[in-house]
Amino acid sequence: GLSALLAVLVLVGTIVLVGTLGPFIVLAYALLGAGLTFRWAQDRLRDLPMTDEDRVLQTMAGGLLAMTVFLAVLFAVVLTVG
Repeated sequence: GLSALLAVLVLVGTIVLVGTLGPFIVLAYALLGAGLTFRWAQDRLRDLPMTDEDRVLQTMAGGLLAMTVFLAVLFAVVLTVG
């Protein structure tokens, strides 16, 4: 859930925040949010037994975090260079 929320916030932030610093603000909170979310999830799941479905969901959430950060970097580069 937090991964999806962060992805939506990056998209909304890219649209709402304009100017030369806007994309970098979005990039900063994407990096911070992804790092904190990943660390929180890893700490919470450390000692729990996980099924294959749990591992698939964990991998999908991690992939969504990685794509969110990638899109934030892409938006920052395209909106400031282009």
